[in-house]
Amino acid sequence: MKLLVVRHARAEERDEFAEKSSNDDLRPLTKEGGEIMRSIAPRLREWCGAPDMLVSSPLVRAVQTAEILAEEFGFEKIIQTSTLAPDEAPLEFVRWLARTAKNDDPDFICIVGHEPHLGSLISYLLTGEPRSFVEMKKSGACLLEFPNGHIEEGAATLRWLVPPKLSK
Repeated sequence: MKLLVVRHARAEERDEFAEKSSNDDLRPLTKEGGEIMRSIAPRLREWCGAPDMLVSSPLVRAVQTAEILAEEFGFEKIIQTSTLAPDEAPLEFVRWLARTAKNDDPDFICIVGHEPHLGSLISYLLTGEPRSFVEMKKSGACLLEFPNGHIEEGAATLRWLVPPKLSK
């Protein structure tokens, strides 16, 4: 099984958005952030193919990033889960995915989320340890493979981790 991990594209500045809304979950992508992700999406498809499942955090900036990927991958449905929210524990996503993917048994999943969660999740999947040693840049991507076919802590192999500049 493969897991493509994508950090959301550049969003509006937190402080500027706070003047419009007190709910940071609603903070959208900037025009430039969307354009950068649109330029990266074809490269991700070229490198990986199209996933069987596209999963996103429910925060607006992640959903908007996932929508751009959905266009490129030919997806109509994006699954949202709060287990990809910035402050969630990596184990919660692993448990959620085990329950969700049980019937579909996907070979390739793409997820869109936030830092610091994604760095912690990647580190957890690689080592089984709860501490983070990976940092994802905005619009950055990472490909993990699981030789046993199931996403489990400590079972991943890192295939690549690229900042947005390398994937354009």
